[in-house]
Amino acid sequence: ATDRENDSITYQILSGDIQQVFNLSKTIGLLLLGKALDRETADQYCLIVTASDGNPVGTSTTTVNIVVTDVNDNNPKFDLT
Repeated sequence: ATDRENDSITYQILSGDIQQVFNLSKTIGLLLLGKALDRETADQYCLIVTASDGNPVGTSTTTVNIVVTDVNDNNPKFDLT
């Protein structure tokens, strides 16, 4: 995000991160994983993120949709013959 007055911008996750899986940098808005995702637990996340500036206070909100794809995370099983 950019600001016409060149004020600092602060980013925040408002909702959608109930399990606290994501880390959002408050100063640059970089969204990172704080925990590994597992599709069996949740196959998608819908985060509401805001960007706010200084004076006068302005706020913009957006929705970030994250879809988790499945990988084979099961150990292989072999039959003895």
